[in-house]
Amino acid sequence: MNQELFEQAAQEWRRVVNPEQWSKAMEPARRMNAVMIEHAQKLAQLNLDAARSFTEMTLAQARSAMEIKDPEDLRNYLSEQTKAVESFTKEFSKDASMLADLGKSFGDEMQKAAQENVVSFSKAFTGTGGKTKGRAGAAASGGAAGKAE
Repeated sequence: MNQELFEQAAQEWRRVVNPEQWSKAMEPARRMNAVMIEHAQKLAQLNLDAARSFTEMTLAQARSAMEIKDPEDLRNYLSEQTKAVESFTKEFSKDASMLADLGKSFGDEMQKAAQENVVSFSKAFTGTGGKTKGRAGAAASGGAAGKAE
């Protein structure tokens, strides 16, 4: 029964939607998906790089702490902590800046793609003067192209 419903819906869909119009209308959505995937990849790389960097810094600090054998070593270790904190702070600030730039770039690209989507979708499913054309136009107007409401 579910298969029959699916087949009926697919047949109706093919009757109402012109594949060429659909392909043109979905192109911006494909571009948006590409932007999202690219952003996810950049974000993942940023996270991996940050994790690697902070792990290396933390392990270096742990190794330094293990080298403490006398009060002089402790004094040297503690004096190096200021440099370590500065290094952590600098790295964190750099990563935060990169994340902000990545977010802004993603927002700009998504806004551009969304605007293109509206234009492309409109061109695919409407003609000049706002009248719909083709089979999609008939579906959009309730089954009768040009029917007055």
